[in-house]
Amino acid sequence: MSNSPFNHSHFLGYINFVSPAFVKVHFPSSVLMKTFVHHTEVLRGGLVGNYIVIEGEDKGFLGKMLEISLPEKERLELSERTFSTKAFHPVGRIEILLSFDLFNPSKIEKGINSLPLIGSKVFICSSEFLSTHFKTFGIKPENIEHSPTFRMGNLIYDKNVPVDISLQAIFSRHCAVVGTTGGGKSYTISKFLEGVIDTGAKAIILDPTGEYSTFDTHPKVAHSILISESYFPYQNLTINDLFVLFRPSGQVQQPVLLEAIKSLKVAHCLMSNIPNNGHNNDGTNDSFTFRGQQVIVNNGLVVKQGNLTAAYNNAYFTYKAIVEDFSINNFGKNLLHRQI
Repeated sequence: MSNSPFNHSHFLGYINFVSPAFVKVHFPSSVLMKTFVHHTEVLRGGLVGNYIVIEGEDKGFLGKMLEISLPEKERLELSERTFSTKAFHPVGRIEILLSFDLFNPSKIEKGINSLPLIGSKVFICSSEFLSTHFKTFGIKPENIEHSPTFRMGNLIYDKNVPVDISLQAIFSRHCAVVGTTGGGKSYTISKFLEGVIDTGAKAIILDPTGEYSTFDTHPKVAHSILISESYFPYQNLTINDLFVLFRPSGQVQQPVLLEAIKSLKVAHCLMSNIPNNGHNNDGTNDSFTFRGQQVIVNNGLVVKQGNLTAAYNNAYFTYKAIVEDFSINNFGKNLLHRQI
């Protein structure tokens, strides 16, 4: 393959619109969109999802075709007969994925610091150039020859083109696999695990649901650790965590939850300061005197029915600074449902 990815036999059109989010390509003729074969490679210029390269002024760009449309005036003239006899000029919308050195295409630049200019030429990206970019993406030049890779799969639009990914590119940086339900996230992680195992690399897998337990019996897996009694200490949950966890509705449930949290914080303050308050203990209730009124704490819960509300309010204002400080969360979270 030539070092240059800009093969004139792969020409598609010219950039006629540039924005920070996407660019548009103008096809001088609809003939350029048709499928053709070049050196035994099937090329599809008018396929949505196809990869393209753009020849900028001092940089090259790799992009993906997001949509293709006809101008409004030409769309009204479209028919089966005119499409094969009349000249149409489609427009495609392209997402820029990365930029590379124009004279050294294998050198991928970090980030996209510039965009192609109006009039830049657009070409179909050859399968060989694309697979090479996948294989070397995120690898330091001195490690390209020695970096272990694994077979992720094949291109959707060309099953003959393999997609090999470097383990160094994946695990030497932060990486997240996101997508909708059924989009293939679990399958992608499985392919990662297969790559780790096949290349002999080492990784620690945290699998709380046991979704990838089938790898436990793999002959190349040294051992697996099953922790059956692991848990997250609820005592460490902050008040904001509780709101995120329970997602109370704003108008009804949220005020109730907040009031219960404040009540438990008052109870905690009272129980922690028993020697400093008038306190009587009959075995089930703790009684605290504020301004001649008694606050009842029953098994860690504040009792607020009837004439006890005023006494609770006195206690609340006494410990207001602590109760309304959300950074202080040492109260009986296990009693929250009962206090509500």
